[in-house]
Amino acid sequence: MFDLILGAVAVFVATNLDGFVLLNLLFATPGARGRMVVVGQYLGLAILVAISAIAAIGLVVVPTRWVGCSGSYRWLSDYAHSPVVPTTRRKLLA
Repeated sequence: MFDLILGAVAVFVATNLDGFVLLNLLFATPGARGRMVVVGQYLGLAILVAISAIAAIGLVVVPTRWVGCSGSYRWLSDYAHSPVVPTTRRKLLA
């Protein structure tokens, strides 16, 4: 369990290094409001955690065999509602 937590922390830090650099640049900018930078950072992180929690709950609700198809939904939705599809299909079949 400790290895899992340590790995999660390492991945979090590795993926947020650019955020740390950006925060340093924002704090170094003359006239920057430090409080607004910190509030914005925490608000953005909270939104990302909330989206991840919703996705995790969705993975519990959705049957396992359908999880792999979740990326196909957008493609199928675009394909079904695209007005170009019939014309393209006619051109390919002709």
